[in-house]
Amino acid sequence: MARVADHELKREEVAEAVQRVIARHGIDAATIREIAREAGCSAGALAHYFRSKDDLLLYAFRLTSERAMARAGRWVGRGPGLATLRAAVLETLPLDDERRVEVQTWCSFLGKAISRPAMAAVQREQEAAWRALLCAIIEAGQRDGTIRRDLEASEEAEALSAVIDGLTIQAIVEPDRLPPERQCAYIDRYLAGLTQASTLLPSEGVGAARMPAPFPARSRRRGG
Repeated sequence: MARVADHELKREEVAEAVQRVIARHGIDAATIREIAREAGCSAGALAHYFRSKDDLLLYAFRLTSERAMARAGRWVGRGPGLATLRAAVLETLPLDDERRVEVQTWCSFLGKAISRPAMAAVQREQEAAWRALLCAIIEAGQRDGTIRRDLEASEEAEALSAVIDGLTIQAIVEPDRLPPERQCAYIDRYLAGLTQASTLLPSEGVGAARMPAPFPARSRRRGG
């Protein structure tokens, strides 16, 4: 079992090297030689972990999405539905260096997915899982009264997912126009439409997860 765990850990380390290369130089620069250099190993050593470059890129693409969604999912059950929804969404936006690298990688892969069926299939799979998570959180908020009950949860999940994707891409392309504070403000504006409550979204606790200044912050490193 230890060898299997070590093997998977090394695959994840190589995938993280792919992320860093893409974030610095773009996906076209993610050659086997450059990835191996970034990962601190030889190009030949990569063959022990991946069958081909396409296999490596596909793994890195899937891991990028799964990690972001796993972080978002950890907020489920830790607070009211609306606050949980906000916290989950913020996990996927490029609000700090860690998430910016992740989002840059995701955007780069997204362009490749247009012409690569296997990558497009992974994209559809991950997007469907993300919408399902958003829908579940919205339904929880409807049950606890923090989100309007007259809304169709699945439709709101679709709409919110589209808003997140658009905001994410624009924030990567135009970071000066969409700094973290403005990204959060736009998300808050959207989420305010999901509630009839007169109070604004929470300024502390679960709803303020990993917020940039001037919002309250809770430092929390990513899990594996």
